[in-house]
Amino acid sequence: MVQLLGAHLHLMTSHPIYKHPDPHGTSKNARSLGWRRDYGSTTKVLGNGVPRILLKCGYYLTDLSEPNSGATLVAPGSNHLLERIEIPEGQTDPINFVEPCLEPGDCLLFENRTWHAGAANLTSRIRKGIMIGYGYRWVMPMDYRTQSPDVLDKLSPLGRYLVGEPYQKTPEYCPGGGESPLADWCEQHGAPAVRPVS
Repeated sequence: MVQLLGAHLHLMTSHPIYKHPDPHGTSKNARSLGWRRDYGSTTKVLGNGVPRILLKCGYYLTDLSEPNSGATLVAPGSNHLLERIEIPEGQTDPINFVEPCLEPGDCLLFENRTWHAGAANLTSRIRKGIMIGYGYRWVMPMDYRTQSPDVLDKLSPLGRYLVGEPYQKTPEYCPGGGESPLADWCEQHGAPAVRPVS
């Protein structure tokens, strides 16, 4: 995440997702929630020129190596589109969509601008996954605003920083984003603390 977003990030969303088998007779073209982007409210404020503000890590705990196992479908390159993806008339999906072939423990990374949809789960297994999203600290988390004190007490300064808590070295006014224990971690591990601008 640091290599893609830099060191001034925090957890914005985290939740387990269980996709139960679809009812008998469900079409293989059924799409859970349809094709969409995450953090769609940004387009209401910024229009179609939405920047990358969030990266999601979908950790899958179930074997999704067969088609129609309930994987998250993605449309490669759709993060660069200003408008909706094009779905041919009479079709369910864009021409270049990908249904990832995933094994338990695999992680699918995609950003807020990537068009995605949930594939039908025509297996007899519950598709189990954990979706974790990281974004810039200047963007409000989607699922919560603060953590409970009993959770915070168990976390290191870096852990508290990653769930959005203020860092002890950050002054009241800090135009550069302030100190980041994640930047210190990057230095210790030889990772760039600043995302390359392209």
